[in-house]
Amino acid sequence: MGEWPMCERGVASSPTVVFLHGFLGSGESWEGVVSRLSDAFHCLLVDLPGHGRNLAPLGRWPSLGKWAAALEACLEEKASGAVHLVGYSLGGRLALRFALDFPHRVRSLTLESASPGLSGVRERALRRRLDRERAQMLRRDDYQAFLEAWYRQEIFGNLEEGQRQALIQAARGRDARKMAVIVESLSPGREPSLWDSLARLEMPVLLIGGGEDRVYAGILRRMAASIPNARLYLVEKAGHNVHAFFPQEVATAVREFLDGR
Repeated sequence: MGEWPMCERGVASSPTVVFLHGFLGSGESWEGVVSRLSDAFHCLLVDLPGHGRNLAPLGRWPSLGKWAAALEACLEEKASGAVHLVGYSLGGRLALRFALDFPHRVRSLTLESASPGLSGVRERALRRRLDRERAQMLRRDDYQAFLEAWYRQEIFGNLEEGQRQALIQAARGRDARKMAVIVESLSPGREPSLWDSLARLEMPVLLIGGGEDRVYAGILRRMAASIPNARLYLVEKAGHNVHAFFPQEVATAVREFLDGR
């Protein structure tokens, strides 16, 4: 899949922390958190395929399994041994898959507003249909309409209008057709559910969510009960995208979690 661009912050001899952004984002979206951690950690801010500076071909049907294998190959040149892995939303789904596929490469796992997927047959079918419709909207070049609809989902319901428009503005540079491939191919309705695999996670896990994002707060509580060594941290006034608007709180939680690991 080609080389994935990564911005480096901090000192290479420090423990390495890899940051994976969400759908429509880029590695730079973690800067607010990383600027508060780079004094003690070697931070790698990854651009996922189709995002930021990542020009790696998507292929007909990309999958989180393929992305995890590609990330492993890219990390071989950037970080020897195990790394601390941090992922938000889509990046969190990838981080979870990576930790399950390559557990020897993960010292700790931090998941922000991420889900192991959907297990029910009906809910999987409904989500496949929804994401197919979203992909069709993107392929019709209704990108602005897609962005408006995306950031008006229930999980983003706490956003002020200025915050919503800032996220939309940051996402305007994406290739709509690539976003269509990603939203349909990596749909939780297509990807395998990882709920039954959570008990296999042996590394320490930090789960971060927003108290105002009631959908994912509930999911994260269920995950915390299923993962052997998990810690749950909810930022009371935050929504889905916690690190974008509460970077200090997220950085503090991550630093305390990683200290001594």
